[in-house]
Amino acid sequence: MKQIKLSKQEKQVLRLISSGIVCPNTYPHHIFISCVDSLERLGLVKGLWNEGHELEDARITKYGKIYFATNPNLRNPIDWKWIITTIIAVASAIFGAMALFVACSIKYG
Repeated sequence: MKQIKLSKQEKQVLRLISSGIVCPNTYPHHIFISCVDSLERLGLVKGLWNEGHELEDARITKYGKIYFATNPNLRNPIDWKWIITTIIAVASAIFGAMALFVACSIKYG
């Protein structure tokens, strides 16, 4: 299953909803609603909304249960492409600086 990048707040809300808590009193209401909305777009949660876009109920979907079962710590995926290109860029900078020092020491040495 493909891993999905979730924010810290989205992870907390997904854990709350999977445990059966719909609207906690200890969590800011507007953040909870925006997280439910974004989790609903990802297909992990289904929210029941009234006409004023107020959240009445939220349940974890079948896809959300599978995702939570396969990734219980809700770890975000690693961007290997970024890591590899960063390593290549740093190595290039180091080798370039070394070549510069070698060239200068040969010319003036």
